[in-house]
Amino acid sequence: MGTTVQLKEVERKFAALSDAARQEVLDFIDFLGTRHSKVLEGPGSTDDVSFWHSVGEIALERIWDNPEDDIYAELLDS
Repeated sequence: MGTTVQLKEVERKFAALSDAARQEVLDFIDFLGTRHSKVLEGPGSTDDVSFWHSVGEIALERIWDNPEDDIYAELLDS
């Protein structure tokens, strides 16, 4: 299967997903990119704790930074 055909198939499948599912796909792509970078660097070049921390932060970023939580922060300040 050629690269162009693969990209078109990915685009077609991505377009059929809900917004939430698309965000999950993007998060997973970020995870794969981070993991792949770690593999290329070789063992021992990056601390595993730092690696998993950064992967978790990427995945949870949209959960942590949302307008709904701002309401709770305002309640705590009162």
